[in-house]
Amino acid sequence: MTSKKKQSFYPVFAFLLFFPVLSLAGDKPSPIIPEKTITPYDADIRHGEVFKTLADFKKNNRMSLIRQFEEKGKPVMSMSRQDRKKRKYYLDLKREAEFWGYASHLKRDLVDNYLAVHKNTPDDDRTKMENEANEIAYSVVKGIEKLRDFYNIHTFPLVHNFIIDIGLASRGACKHWAEDILNIINTVEHPHFVTYWAEAHPGKMTEHNVAVIAPQGAPFSAGILIDPWRTAGEPYWSLVVEDSHPWRMWEGYNPR
Repeated sequence: MTSKKKQSFYPVFAFLLFFPVLSLAGDKPSPIIPEKTITPYDADIRHGEVFKTLADFKKNNRMSLIRQFEEKGKPVMSMSRQDRKKRKYYLDLKREAEFWGYASHLKRDLVDNYLAVHKNTPDDDRTKMENEANEIAYSVVKGIEKLRDFYNIHTFPLVHNFIIDIGLASRGACKHWAEDILNIINTVEHPHFVTYWAEAHPGKMTEHNVAVIAPQGAPFSAGILIDPWRTAGEPYWSLVVEDSHPWRMWEGYNPR
């Protein structure tokens, strides 16, 4: 996959304009080429199971204890050994519920968007399409989680862009998110869907880039954009037509 050549900026913090901006042209680390990962779970079912387990845990423990578990900066050593184990279990369960919540909602949005375009999809083909959407959703949410750690995202998007500009990081700008997410989606067989690279305001300081996935046979504008750059590494997606940016296909990427 060919990388975009220019850095993208999103005007959030005007103070960054006072810093010198260095070109990102030249050799870059290779984009993430993920291994194909297949989830053994249906995202909807797994989300329901984990959510119920989390609800049961809250029901069976004092609310004061739950609040203590969620209190940031609370010295863990002040808890009993049993409560420390419970706290770890609770926080792990909460993270898992959040993960499967994202995966389930993205899957549903992919399915609903496909059926909005292909209203008369036969039942057997619909099942295949939903399985594809399940794998794509899982892979994207898992991939975003891994990329957030790989990029070492700990701050606002434009601040991270500046960190790249001064050479303290190599990836994590919007173009890197777009490139790596497209790589992730394309490890999953998706004959019912097609991927695009979208750009807005190309060549300007407000240039922005995202990955887009659309129903096969539908126009680019009918797709869903995936843009965790703007949320500092949290999963984010939206219908292309409902986003505020004037998106268009980048001709340097071959839809697949």
